[in-house]
Amino acid sequence: MPIAPRSEPLDRALGRVAAAMPAALPALPLRDIATIDGWACCSLDLVGASAYSPLALSTAPVRVEVGDVMPTGSDCVLQADLIDCSSPIVFAVGEAAPGQGVRRVGEDMTAHRPPVLEGGIVGAADLLIARKAGLSRDSRTQPARACDRCRFRKP
Repeated sequence: MPIAPRSEPLDRALGRVAAAMPAALPALPLRDIATIDGWACCSLDLVGASAYSPLALSTAPVRVEVGDVMPTGSDCVLQADLIDCSSPIVFAVGEAAPGQGVRRVGEDMTAHRPPVLEGGIVGAADLLIARKAGLSRDSRTQPARACDRCRFRKP
């Protein structure tokens, strides 16, 4: 027998089955965010840099800390000790891959996707994302029910 969906505040939605959630949410995070302290760089500018072959940078990198928005044109964060600023010319002494040290746009939640898909159990991480997206009420939820016929299979 189906259970009618009803609106619930977010603080009471944990463990319930999502019946319908708003999908018109922005991507989270909204911008690229640094996940380590260091220097925001473009990874292509660092190719071939090493301690044995320092690479002079044409533009000085921007210093970032955890949680800072990444500057335009930067796609990685190089550890602080891999940039040498001891002379007028800035040298890189290490490489970084694109996305290294960065939490990318939409990594937590893609745009226009509900925090929990219909039929999914609302978990703690889902509630955090919904709150971060500005939802104050879980649109429609149903209490989770156990089914006698539903059994877990051993692999």
